[in-house]
Formats: sequence, structure tokens, C-alpha cells
Amino acid sequence: MSRQVEDQDPETARKTRQEDENGPEEKRSKTETTRESCLDQPMDSSVVHEVVKLVTHNSQVAKYYDADTTEPIIGGLHSLEELLSWRRSEAQPFNVEPPLSRTPFRTLVSHDMMGGYLDDRFLQGTDSELPYCFYHWNHIDIFNYFTHSMVTIPPAGWTNAAHGHGVLVLGTFITEWTDGGKACEEFLKDEESYRAVADKLVQICHCYGFDGWLVNIENELSASAVKNMPLFLHYLTEQIHERVSGGLVLWYDSVVHTGKLTWQNQLNQNNRLFFDACDGFFTNYNWTEQNLEDMRGFSAVQGRQADVYVGVDVFARGEVVGECTTLTRFWGLLSDHLPLHRPVSSLPFTSSFCQGFGKSFYWRGKRESERSWFHLSAQQFQAELCSSKEGRAWLRTRACPDHVWCGGSSLLLEGLIPSEQTAAAVCEGVLSLHLPLASSTLVCLVYKASAGVSVFLEMSVQEPNEDKYTCLCGSGRRTRLKLTVCSLCAFDSEHDWTVLLDAYSLHLPSERVEGLCIYDVAWLPGSSEEPLLNATLRWSFRAAPACHYRVHWRRLRGPDPRTTAGPVRLVSRAYSQVFRVTELAVPRPPALLELLVEPVLKSGFVLPESQWGRARLSYNSDHTQGL
Repeated sequence: MSRQVEDQDPETARKTRQEDENGPEEKRSKTETTRESCLDQPMDSSVVHEVVKLVTHNSQVAKYYDADTTEPIIGGLHSLEELLSWRRSEAQPFNVEPPLSRTPFRTLVSHDMMGGYLDDRFLQGTDSELPYCFYHWNHIDIFNYFTHSMVTIPPAGWTNAAHGHGVLVLGTFITEWTDGGKACEEFLKDEESYRAVADKLVQICHCYGFDGWLVNIENELSASAVKNMPLFLHYLTEQIHERVSGGLVLWYDSVVHTGKLTWQNQLNQNNRLFFDACDGFFTNYNWTEQNLEDMRGFSAVQGRQADVYVGVDVFARGEVVGECTTLTRFWGLLSDHLPLHRPVSSLPFTSSFCQGFGKSFYWRGKRESERSWFHLSAQQFQAELCSSKEGRAWLRTRACPDHVWCGGSSLLLEGLIPSEQTAAAVCEGVLSLHLPLASSTLVCLVYKASAGVSVFLEMSVQEPNEDKYTCLCGSGRRTRLKLTVCSLCAFDSEHDWTVLLDAYSLHLPSERVEGLCIYDVAWLPGSSEEPLLNATLRWSFRAAPACHYRVHWRRLRGPDPRTTAGPVRLVSRAYSQVFRVTELAVPRPPALLELLVEPVLKSGFVLPESQWGRARLSYNSDHTQGL
């Protein structure tokens, strides 16, 4: 039955349209499922049957996947038409992430990479040897992913990494040049039009699990359009606050109240009406000290100083304030001037300090694959990269890609203690966060020490509203935890993989992976008679939180019925409950194979195979293809 909306007022009609698409409005903290059909299947209820038709391009899956490899990718929306026709049911399922509950906001980093989506558009990672990666999350509060698509949706890897460190993530809504001006005139022509655009932006933010928008209008506006722009901003901000916990809308310094495109390099009377309508203001980069002085005394800033973000172009393009340097050196120079943010976490807590890339991939100290890789969803909680010096003794921390417990890097502590100071220990804080401690908490540290080095762990607890650290564990209250690693002699030592567990985490859950289904199958020609399987897997696991999933496969029956079942072979790791198998060489048809999903718990424990998810795929030849 369809609803009749012709006789409704514009506001009622808008809400009706939104409810028709998404159901009643609700905050993002409630559980949602984008695609439910395959998850409704009983476990092991059926076998997926396929006929192998070799193709070099599959238009059926091109919307979500790379045309050549069928790997899942993400891209922006390029026009107003694409934005207004966006539907939640058509969202890229690989890019959907859980929301961040809440975080304060002060320091913002904007990712303005040349050309945008490069290595990070591949949502399951890539084998890039020189990826751009950010890991100084403990110094920032907001991360804005920026490209020149009209609607930039942050790739899930960035959202995963940021949320894991308590950092908000913003997408970008930008209009530029002549086409941008035409789009603005279209969506700002009346209330119904700008509310329709704002509703879509809220739905996209809500669906993909990020936290708001940077609005950047880089074209001139007519008198009528600029009049409606603050109303659009106010409505968008209001709706983001209602639907997204801790959500934000920021305005970039561009258009002024007359509609002219005149960058002010500061907040002033010419652009304050946009600032008043949203959560914050991002200045252009060409500011001077006088601009900063002027803003300090500006009436609109009073009480909202933290809502004005002063832009710095770190690549120093043109006549701007900036510095071209490596990430480590750049953040090292800033670290003393920025507060250290300690996100709220929960037990079990674990980290191998992997930065989300590496020369090889390791699992429990053993090399699992020997090629370069980049996957931001694999990035784990980062330690405080720091250095200290006392007399001739010094100590510093950095990432180590050569001796790894899990992922692509561990944390290396290196330093020197002169012989006259060997009686004293040298200590360095490596991890600091807020979390509720259980009455009995187990702390494990896996490390590798150089010869002659003694390493011990010190765990300090700070009770709420107190400045001193103690070694007493709190009685279930939320506390500030600080881990310190100490050494008693000169050393060159790395340590890796810290985990904190409460007693409940020591018990394995009884639940199993359920509803594993296979869809979006595409076959590509291989180098031999074996075809290459490409397929999407989706499943459900409602037990203890999983750190990641290991996806396996095995042959059950090949062309020769006398062939016995093959061994279980690892395909890759998944960091959500959806995964794309790409270019997997499987036996030539007819054959039957099994795909398996193994949960790895945040506690570090693995479940027996009886609790893995499993689905079978049978396939035979399409004789018209010559197989």
C-alpha cells in the first residue's frame, strides 16, 4: 500500500518520504541491518549452486566492486542527482561501520590527498608498498576525509581506525566551479529542496557510521541561494544532532554573506551567519597573525573558541603557513603543544600496535604472507610514540616491521643506559586510556628482549578526579590506566601485544557463526584450467566481540569423485561481517567446495572449528565456454 502525500504540508510530506525509505527515524545507536535476506537462512540449510561462465567484466557487480578484480571499493557521489537518488538499500555494505559513541572535539586533521581515493578506496586493503597512513590519533579529535567529489564518504578503514581511538570522522559536501554553482541554485531554491539534500546527507552519515560533514561551497551564490544557505546548515546540523550521537557539521571559510566567493582567512562579520548556523568554522590557510588577533576579540567567537579551526596546509602549497615534513617528525614537533587524548575503552582490551600496513603479515609471531600490504581496518590501538632523556641515558619508542607478533609492526623500545646508571631503571609510558577495571583483571604482555635485558611491566591506575597514579586496581569503576615498560640495562628491545582481560573474558562463548551466505558471484579466467572465484560472504556472530575473522576454504569434491577432501586453507582476514573473496583459484568444474569463517575474539582466543561459519558452493561447467 502506498501513502498519499499530495495533500500534506511540506514538512509532513518530507517525514513521510523519509519514513517510507528508512522506517521511523531513530538514533544511530540502535541496531540496523542493511541486507537481511541471507542472514535469515538456517545454518547449513542449503548449498549454493553455480554455473561457471568466464567473463572479463561483470556489470552486475560493478557498482560495488572494482571492474578488473571485483574487489570491493568506495567512491563519492558526483552530482546532485546521484545524491538525491541515493537509497540505503543500495549502500556499499563493505563500508558500513559501527558508530562512535561520544568524544570531545578540538584538533582536526583533513585528508586532502591528490586525487582522493587511492590505495584506501579498496575496502579490504591492497598490496601497496608506500601507502599514506595516519597513526597519531592520540593527538587529534576529528578526522575529515576530503576529496573533490560532491559527496565524499569516508572509507571504512579510516572510520575504523579513528573510532578505535575515540576520534570523530567527517565526510565532505563540496560544490565547485560552474557546475557547483548550478547545483547550489538548484538545491537552495526553496525549503523543500534544501531539506531533501540535508536528509540524504544525514541518511548517508547514519548508514555508513561516520559522524558528520564538512560543508565547503567553493562557488558564488545568488542572493536567494545565500539567504537559504544558513537555513540549510541549521537544518542539517539539527538533524545530525538528532540522528548521530556526538555528530558535527562544520563550515569551510569560502562564501561570504553577499554570496561572493571571497576567502576571509578568519571568522568575521562577513561569514559569521554560517558559523552561527552550525557546529564550527574551518578557516582558509592564508591567515596571518593579525587574522588570529582579530578573531580573538570577535564577539561571535566568545564562548566558542574551540569551535574555530585554524587551517594549516602542511604541504606548504603556495603562500601559506605550513611545513613539509614526514608524519613522525611533524607530529613530534606538535606533540608538546597538543593535549594527549585518552579514549574510553572496555574489557577485553588488546593491541599488537599494528599500524595497518607492513612488509609482511604476521599471526602469533609467524609470517603468514610475504608481500607488502595496507589495510587500515587492521590498525590496532596505537601506543604513545615518545622519547625521553636523562643525562646520557635515553629511551624512545617507534614502530618495528621486522619482529612482529600480529599484523605488520610491533612497538620497538630502544635506548642507551651508560654503565654508571645501570643501577637505576629507565621507564617509558607506552599506553594510556580510560576503561572500567574488573575486580580481578589479567594483564598479559608478549615481548622479545635483547640479550642481557630485563623487562618488567608497571600498571598504574588513576582514580577519577585524582592526579596521582597508584598500583591499586579500581573496584569496577572507570579509571585511567597507564602502562609503563621499564628496563634495567642498555638495550635494543621490542615488545608487542598487550591485552587486559576480566574474568568473564577467560570463558569462551558457546555461540557459533550463523547465516553464512554467498552472493554476487563472478568467475574470471585463471592461468590454467582452474577458474578464479569471486564472491561476497556475509554472516552473523552475536557472541563476544571479535577482533577480526579468518576466512578459509577447502575442496570437498573435485572433477574426479575419487579425490579426497582437501585441507583447510586461509584466504584472508575480514574486519567486519562481510567479505569479498577475490581471484581465488579453485578446482576446475564440476566441483564442490566449502567456505569457512573463523572468529578471533578480542581476548585473543580462537574458537574450535565446530563454531565456525560454513557454506558450500557447488559449480559445474557452462559448456558454451569450452570448459
